[in-house]
Amino acid sequence: MKAFTLSAIFLICSVGAENVAAATLLLDDFSSGGFSLASGSTTSNSGAFASPLTNQRTISGIGFPNWTITLTPEELAYTVDQLSPLPGRNYLNLAYTKSVGTFSILGFNAFAVDLSNVVGNGEFAVSVDGSAGRDIRVPVNGSGALSSPFSNLGTSHSLDSLTLINFRFIALSEDFSLSIDNVRIVPEPSSSLLFLLGLVGTTLHRRRRR
Repeated sequence: MKAFTLSAIFLICSVGAENVAAATLLLDDFSSGGFSLASGSTTSNSGAFASPLTNQRTISGIGFPNWTITLTPEELAYTVDQLSPLPGRNYLNLAYTKSVGTFSILGFNAFAVDLSNVVGNGEFAVSVDGSAGRDIRVPVNGSGALSSPFSNLGTSHSLDSLTLINFRFIALSEDFSLSIDNVRIVPEPSSSLLFLLGLVGTTLHRRRRR
């Protein structure tokens, strides 16, 4: 039974990894370009940016008195030196838009980013057309992969006719800083993966009954 269980788990993981790797949409890996933004200076950078869904990217910092944003190949770094007196008013905004037409995210179920060099505490929120301000926030308190499921979106807008995806990183502590890489959209589990999970569960249940 142990041999069967281990083999089944290995097979499921292999199939799942192949499906996710093949279908995950990478919106941004920050692999090109470079600039610096800061409070009291240039606070936004916008321009044409080709991704699988969108053609425009705007990176901006909001709040005062002191924060910096730096784009270098492979990562986007955000640092807050001092919080605004008003809670939640210091944040980094990543907006990906399509200027003509719409795009669909049906068949996916979560947004994800890879974080490193995280210091302090913050929150992560994703919004789409019609949802800004009503989305559920995810705590940011350490490095690693961070995701926000579509169920966190505060919108009734159809997900098959969007023009905007907005990622927001909100500073909650004065020492908040992080580096961001691999902004992506994660697919729903494939039907084959769900079938294998059901098969393993049924087989294990039968073996236990014996």
